[in-house]
Amino acid sequence: MSEIIGINIAAILTLGIYSFLYEDNFAYKIAEYLFVGTSAGYAMARQYHSIIVPNVWTPISTGTDYYVIIPTVLGLLMLTMLVPSLSVLSRIPISIVVGFGAGMGAMAVVQTDIIPQISATMLPLWSNISWTVALNNFIIIGGVICSLIYFFFSTEHKGLVFGTGSQIGIMFLMVTFGAQFGTTIMGRVQLLINRCDFLLNDWVSLLFK
Repeated sequence: MSEIIGINIAAILTLGIYSFLYEDNFAYKIAEYLFVGTSAGYAMARQYHSIIVPNVWTPISTGTDYYVIIPTVLGLLMLTMLVPSLSVLSRIPISIVVGFGAGMGAMAVVQTDIIPQISATMLPLWSNISWTVALNNFIIIGGVICSLIYFFFSTEHKGLVFGTGSQIGIMFLMVTFGAQFGTTIMGRVQLLINRCDFLLNDWVSLLFK
């Protein structure tokens, strides 16, 4: 019985969300508010049980680590944003989070994006490789160089190097963005197919069983 009720609720909410394709209506708003509310409540419960209890409450209550009081206080200062007269205190934890995130993010970008990209671009163009591999390496190296030329704004994009190179760089960028957009659309279409499969095979079959 619980499975039947769950399937019916899921199907009704799915149809409520897709009703937005016709117009913004009451059924869509109900489904949207339920989704946002349950997601926020679930996330808050997970944060409480997986972060606050093991990392804050347990160390303080057992007396094993009182240093967690410092980040706990900083976290509570974030709530002063709700009080206009005390909202200035929320800048302290925000500045720490932003500064730490910027520093760690810069290092992460260098280690995961810049250095691997440089290493992946340093490819052989001849010497004991087939012509297909050499052609592939040439396209990769040329695409990287031309794409970088397109973002070199201190020189006007004219002439053989900067003019032609930037135009070729645009083509590489458009192909890349198109492929990424196509992949995103394929993922969304897959979600639509899964929902339609659920409605037709699970819900409709349940109604006419």
